[in-house]
Formats: sequence, C-alpha cells, structure tokens
Amino acid sequence: MPQDRQPRRRAGLAPIILTHIGKLRMTRRFNKPSGNDQLQNFKKSIRFHLTSNAFLAEHNWLSALSKTPNCQTAELHVVDIPQLGRVRLLREWVFARSANPDNAVVKSGFCAAVELGYEATQTTEEYLSHIEEALMVVSVFCRQRIAVSGWEVRYDDRQEQIWIYPLDPITTKYIPYEPHDYLVDQRSFASLTSSATKELAALDPQMKNIFKHMSIGLTPSINMQVSERFLRMFQALEACRAFAPKFGNAKHKEDDDALLLVLEAAKQGAIVEVVERIEGFIKTVKNGRLSLLQRLEWVLMTWSVKNDDLWPLSGPDPLPGLKEVRDKLAHSGPKALHPQGLAVATWHLSILLERVLLTLLKIPLSDTSAAPNRLVHEPWYKPAYLLEQRKLVIRST
Repeated sequence: MPQDRQPRRRAGLAPIILTHIGKLRMTRRFNKPSGNDQLQNFKKSIRFHLTSNAFLAEHNWLSALSKTPNCQTAELHVVDIPQLGRVRLLREWVFARSANPDNAVVKSGFCAAVELGYEATQTTEEYLSHIEEALMVVSVFCRQRIAVSGWEVRYDDRQEQIWIYPLDPITTKYIPYEPHDYLVDQRSFASLTSSATKELAALDPQMKNIFKHMSIGLTPSINMQVSERFLRMFQALEACRAFAPKFGNAKHKEDDDALLLVLEAAKQGAIVEVVERIEGFIKTVKNGRLSLLQRLEWVLMTWSVKNDDLWPLSGPDPLPGLKEVRDKLAHSGPKALHPQGLAVATWHLSILLERVLLTLLKIPLSDTSAAPNRLVHEPWYKPAYLLEQRKLVIRST
C-alpha cells in the first residue's frame, strides 16, 4: 500500500493481523542439569501431534478426565514401529478460558510419543519420516488419513515445538459411509499395526511407493468427489502392473490367433486412419504383449488376492467391470455414469485395494473387516444388488 494510506504505528503497538502461517517454531530454554540427574530426569523425547480422527476418538477419555483431573494425557495404544521403537498413542487435553467466567473449555488432541534417550543419533526430520511412513498403515486401518500437524522435541537444555499451519490446521475426512466402519478393531489395532509397519519397512522402494499411492487413494488428505477418488484408486492399482510380465506365454496364443482374424477382417472397408490404428494393434498382439487387464489379473492371482466376490475387473458390455467404468469415466466424465452405480463400484474398488495392501503387509484377511464373512451383511456386497448396479452404472446414450 502507498505510505500515505497505511495506518500509523507508534513503537510497534499497532496489532498485526496474521492470515497465514506455514510453520511456527517455539523454543523454551531451561537450565541444563549437572551430574547423574541428566540421564535420569531429562531423557530426550519427541511427540508428534496428529490430526483428529474418528478411530482414536472412540476411546472414552472423558471418564479419565473425571477420575484424574490433574492428568493431561490418556494412553490409547502402544505400538512398536521400526526405527522408532515403542510408540505411545495418546490423547491430550488442556483447559481453556470460556466466555463465561464460571466455566472452562476442554480442548483435546492426539499425539504419538517416542522416548529416544541420549543414544539417539537420527535427526528430527528422519524421525518424522519414520512416523509418517507408519501413519500410512494407521490411516488405512482407520480408513481416514492421519497426518502430522506438528511436533515437540525435548532436549536436556530446551524444548522445541513446531506447528504446521497453526492458523488453519490440517483436517481430514472419515471415508466410510457408515460410522465405526474401520478396517481393524480396537482390540487388534496395536498388534496388527506393529506387525504391518515391520513388513512395510522391509518392502523394496518400488513396492513401498505403490503402497504409498494406494494408501493415498484409499485415504486422501483432501476432500474428493467419488469420481476423483475412483480414478485415483484405479491409477494406484494400475501401478501394480510393473510386477507382471509384459509378454504372454503359449496358452495365450490361441486367443491371440482368434483376435488377429477379427482385426484383419475389421480392416476391410475402413478409412486409412482406422486401418493404421488397427495395424498398430495387430503388431502389439503379434509381439505377445499382455494387456493392462491381463497384467493386473496376473498380479492379483500371483499375490493370492481374493477378488472373485467383488466387482470384477472386466466384463461384457451389459455388465461392465471396473476397468470399463474407469475408461468411461476418463473419457466421458461423471455425467456418463449413474451416481449410485459409481459409488458402489468405488466401494468395491476400495475393498480390493485394501486386500492388496493387506497381502503386501502379510496381515490375515480374516483379522479385518474386508473379509467376506464380515462383508456379507453389507447391502452393497450382496451379489443381486451388485449385478443390478453393474447393469445400470454406464448410462445409455
């Protein structure tokens, strides 16, 4: 603004209204202890503050508040995470002023507490990377993205707090349509999370990258339309084709020969541009290159991912598969699909991706809500309803 239009300020007393803060750092220093008290009383620790989520919020923390009014934390779960060790998931709360002077407001949040000790050698950024990787598993289990909103590091002579977007904290959406619909239950959460994060840490970088894309598709950080989420999840599923062979074997030769006859007949009477495209397709078939669908089916079969009870990957024109839904959505947009059919297809695709991730993490399907015996009561899972939606999902033009 021009100088003559700016408000006058004297000795910096005029208020400054902040509308955006990307990162806020606060440091509190205290006297460094001496002698043996240093190792005993000032153990180094990190607390990662987490975004609010429905799964952890189910614990009855108000009872702990009423019984122990001086306590500011309640322990929810304890998990073992590679590179971090024992991690305690806590609910914290503070008492804040209320507009009514006779009352107080209780504000609560969640954090992951890590005790490190003085033998810790990694940087805070490295520990942050480890906890964010583990939170991919937690997000899939909770069916809601859980992100780090800040962290607090305690040293022997100071305490540092970092807050990300403190004026507009990150919030994420609970994905399922029904409440309390989590992939794992509260009783098995700690043991399954410990086992899953161990398996995730052992995956090779390429497989871990695919896991990341699938987890983002299942639990996005931002609100998405159903059509956007379907495309994101299918794109993540497509990445699995990297683990399938590009060329077929002898058992596909008979089908390829029949396809070549059809393609040769299709060239008769076609215009030059169409003939050129058909020639390219013929060349691909002669080279024996597997299609995207064949490679995805090979991956699901090789990894032993159960999907015969879900919306199939492919189907004929009257009964399109997930790939045909993807193709129609990508080329014609959401208007070409029935919204209820697309919602059901998206739900089935999410169950398929969850089963793929459970396979990669070596988590038994029977220990989760993605198991067939747990889905049998879901209306969208019933074969008759699924058949009806497959018939209606692509609108006739």
